[in-house]
Amino acid sequence: MKLVVVTGLSGAGKSQALRALEDMGFYCVDNLPPMLIPNMARLCMEHGNLIDKVALGIDTRSGAFFGETDEALDELPPDGEQIDRFLQSKLHGRSPEDKEKKRLTDALLRRGFSWGEVRSAWSRYGSEIWEE
Repeated sequence: MKLVVVTGLSGAGKSQALRALEDMGFYCVDNLPPMLIPNMARLCMEHGNLIDKVALGIDTRSGAFFGETDEALDELPPDGEQIDRFLQSKLHGRSPEDKEKKRLTDALLRRGFSWGEVRSAWSRYGSEIWEE
């Protein structure tokens, strides 16, 4: 899952930026309290292919909530863990055939993960891939 966080003061153009991201296929949520960022990310990851690009708008004047933004972002799982969850949800512990491995690799690359991240995930899964 690709996550973009848009911050700024009221009137700075966050909503306009979110509209542009929505046009690019992102699922957008404006004015989300920072403490809900990890929950939103987990919810999106649980839905696999349905929501793979998310943009969140956060007002920098959210009062007491804004101080929690860094803490909330620190709670997000690392990219490698996201790839591992994706592979586990698709393969359910079985070894993939070459065609399926290529299809899943392509899907991860389209989601913005690097070749190195994807190759490392396959290695953790006990499988190798080679760049074409």
